Amino acid sequence: MAVGPEDVRHIAQLARLELPEDRLSEVAAELSTILAHMAAIADFQATSSTRDDGPASCRRPDVAAQGHTDHLVQAPTDGAEVLVPPVKDAS
Repeated sequence: MAVGPEDVRHIAQLARLELPEDRLSEVAAELSTILAHMAAIADFQATSSTRDDGPASCRRPDVAAQGHTDHLVQAPTDGAEVLVPPVKDAS
């Protein structure tokens, strides 16, 4: 899709941008290039050969583990509650 100076002028007005007249053609060319890249990305067709699931060794079953509470063994407690130091005010 080609973008012309009139399109750029209209987009700049919608975005409330002040764009000098001498930059309209330059920005139009840049926007045309960006839209061409977006079209190329949109046309990409992923197949099973281009799909990347990551390394096979990193995959594992997603299973919840039970009973991992040993990380709180040395935490200071008050009965059944873990004590946390007060957060200081930054002001």
